[in-house]
Amino acid sequence: TSVYKELGAFGTGCMYLVEDIDTVIRAQVYTCGEYYLGIGARNTVNALYRRFWRTIGQMVSLFGIENVSDTVKQAYSANETDKWQAVNLLIEENDTRLPSAIDNKNMLYRSAYWEDGVGQNKFLRLSGYEEFPFMCPRWETTTTQDVYGRGPGWKALGSVKGLQKLEKDKHMGLDKEVDPPMQADSSVEGEVNSLPGGLTRFSGQLPNAGLKPAYQVKLNIA
Repeated sequence: TSVYKELGAFGTGCMYLVEDIDTVIRAQVYTCGEYYLGIGARNTVNALYRRFWRTIGQMVSLFGIENVSDTVKQAYSANETDKWQAVNLLIEENDTRLPSAIDNKNMLYRSAYWEDGVGQNKFLRLSGYEEFPFMCPRWETTTTQDVYGRGPGWKALGSVKGLQKLEKDKHMGLDKEVDPPMQADSSVEGEVNSLPGGLTRFSGQLPNAGLKPAYQVKLNIA
């Protein structure tokens, strides 16, 4: 259901689907803004990049202590397992594969994990997939160059913004009717007390001296 919500709101959904030794398959849904997509010559999604965060303990568990950077090793040795570290993932078509090879680095799609700021060719894991492990439905695309889809949320965006502006103005008008902006002349002594039952002193002898609303709002809530 999460994918359908993303599809309707943003026009693009994304779900990671892989084999799992315990549950047969495992799925994880990503929300808009967590990933970047790429399309191939057939105008279908064939690449995904995402940047996410993992704790030091999670990184060692996922990639092994021998594959993480020296910074992560030092943090792990110092028992700072709850410290966060940015991780990058890129999955794309493997254009350098050897069809005769059967290892995971020569599959149809390559997968690469790496940390931020560790230099080139230093990966947490290099692997691959026989098929693209992400399901990325798009509601509709305007042109063949569109990477991301457009859905009902795009069409409703103007109406939604208008409704939000109307609600904001309505609450502002209600606030001004209940607690209108005030103006005070030079006869007011000290600060104006606008609390219920508050007392504000002034020394003016002129008629209507002291406090009065700068303007009054009459909002018909009904």
